[in-house]
Amino acid sequence: MNILQINCVYGVGSTGNITRDLHQALLARGHRSAVLYGRGPLSADPHVARICPSWYGRAQGLAARVAGLPYGRCIRSTRHLLDRIHRIGPDVVHLQCLNGHFCNLYLLLEDLKQSGIPTVLTLHAEFPYTGGCSHAGPCSGWKEHCGVCVRTTPETTCLLGNRTAAAWRRLRGIYEGWNRLTVVGCSRWIARRAAASSALSGIPVTVIANGIDTTVFRPRRQEAADLHRALSIPPEERVVLFAAPAFSREKGFDLFLELARSCRGLPLRFLAAGGRCTGGPDNLTVLGHVSGREHMAVLYTAADALVLCSRQDNFPTVCLEAAACGTPVVGFSVGGVAETILPGLGTAVPPGDIPSMQRALLELPSPLPAAVERARVLWDCQRMAEDYLALYRAVTRQEVL
Repeated sequence: MNILQINCVYGVGSTGNITRDLHQALLARGHRSAVLYGRGPLSADPHVARICPSWYGRAQGLAARVAGLPYGRCIRSTRHLLDRIHRIGPDVVHLQCLNGHFCNLYLLLEDLKQSGIPTVLTLHAEFPYTGGCSHAGPCSGWKEHCGVCVRTTPETTCLLGNRTAAAWRRLRGIYEGWNRLTVVGCSRWIARRAAASSALSGIPVTVIANGIDTTVFRPRRQEAADLHRALSIPPEERVVLFAAPAFSREKGFDLFLELARSCRGLPLRFLAAGGRCTGGPDNLTVLGHVSGREHMAVLYTAADALVLCSRQDNFPTVCLEAAACGTPVVGFSVGGVAETILPGLGTAVPPGDIPSMQRALLELPSPLPAAVERARVLWDCQRMAEDYLALYRAVTRQEVL
């Protein structure tokens, strides 16, 4: 088969790594595979091409702040993207995460619909069926229409006002009658949300969980022991890790700080990887940016638990990575978080409930080897590749899912 993936980035971030792992797994199975991506470092892979420079995406993002419709800009880069798609002539186009101001979502979808190319759309966020929200939160307006929007984020507001109604109507018009589109939720939670959207009425929705490279994310005991010594962590302290690309409110870093402060005097050492902060409690060590997946695997192995404090999330990759390294997860039960926590490998607690999270950390049993092995099989990117190959074969044969 000839498969083309399109994503905002390649080889960096959660969706960039997912796209790369899937691409390499397809090539290893003898298929033709190509990737077109929006922004970020250039790739040396001859089957992978970047669509636009970073400055262009930044400029388009600024323009969207003024005129709105953040997924309705990028005309120049979209023309380039469409030209590359038709030159490749794929059997299947797999759309991953299309944010980041590198393409015009509406023009891309309209072209794929008109061309009749079987298309798979994976939902890493909610903007493909909302008026622009990546995470709609408690709002349910997107089920029938958008427009009276209470959210005031760059995704939904601009200097010209709220244009979510226009964005939602345009998506609904594109999806209507598109019989070569299949939507994939990487969690059961987001698949249920997509199925409840009238914009996607009549479009088949299925579930394929994301995967990770378990040859990278594996227990690394010796390196983890070296890290304990380097950080002067005594044996009696349990290590609690927070990992996020940015210490944002959405990722709940403020809640993590509240958790760490509430645990002063307890035998818990808190580590934070991915960002910077000042003024944290004395039981917190901030590690800053961690480069390389191998280094993250060491961090996961060195931790007794990963905490996920997100206020909203779909199917967080960090939970899969930690489990594959033998580290249980304690997270707030938002979005699809609970789906990433397998029996014997952690627990989900009510959103924002710091006392419950503290109790869970103190009472958390050591993971059983069988549970870790099950996670390593279930979250392996090779399993993900087989699941997607089965779907690609089905959509090219126009089978009913």
